[in-house]
Amino acid sequence: MHNQINTRGDANQAPAGELSIEYRLALQKHVLDRLFAEHKELLEGYKKQFAPGDKKTAQNPQGVQLASFSMSAPKKVAVCTDPSILAAMAEEENMELVDVLPRDADRLQELLNHVYETRPDLLDVSISKEEEKELSEKVFKNWLVTGELPTGWEIKESSSPSFRVTKARSEQAKAVIDHLFGQAADILEINSGKEA
Repeated sequence: MHNQINTRGDANQAPAGELSIEYRLALQKHVLDRLFAEHKELLEGYKKQFAPGDKKTAQNPQGVQLASFSMSAPKKVAVCTDPSILAAMAEEENMELVDVLPRDADRLQELLNHVYETRPDLLDVSISKEEEKELSEKVFKNWLVTGELPTGWEIKESSSPSFRVTKARSEQAKAVIDHLFGQAADILEINSGKEA
C-alpha cells in the first residue's frame, strides 16, 4: 500500500482506497521530471553518434517502428558581407535598390543627428526606459494613494497569474522518489487513483 500525504481537513481528501489528487500530482511531477532528465542525458549522448544526414530508427522486437532519429545536413547560403558590393551587383542585375537605415551604429547616430538638426518633425519624442520606469512608478504610487491618474495614463496588469508545482528537495523526499521510481510498474497505478 502506498503512503498518502496527510490531507485531513482538506476538501480534496480522497475516499478510502484511493490516492489523494495531491499525492498523485506530486508523484507524477517527480516521475516526469526524473524521466525528462534521464531522457535528456541519454539523448545528448546519442546525438554525438550522428553525422549530418544520418538517420536511424527504433523498433520493438516485432519490428514495429517506434521512432526515428535524424540529423539534418546544414544548408548553405551565400551571404554578402559588404553592402556596397551587394548594391553594385544588384545594379548590374537591374534590381531595384531600396534605402535602409545604416547598420553601423556610428553612421546611424550621424543620420539621426542630421534629421534632428534639419527635420526634427520627422522624429518621435520618447525618453529612456529607465526614466519611463521611474515616471511609471511615480504615477502608480500616486494612484494607490489618490485613485487619480494623469491624462494619458492607465493601470494595466503587469503579469498574469501562474500555477506552479514545486518538488520537495529533502533527502527523505528524494529517497521516497528514488524508491518509487525503481518500482515503475507500481508508479503507473497513480494514473487511476486506486491504491495497488
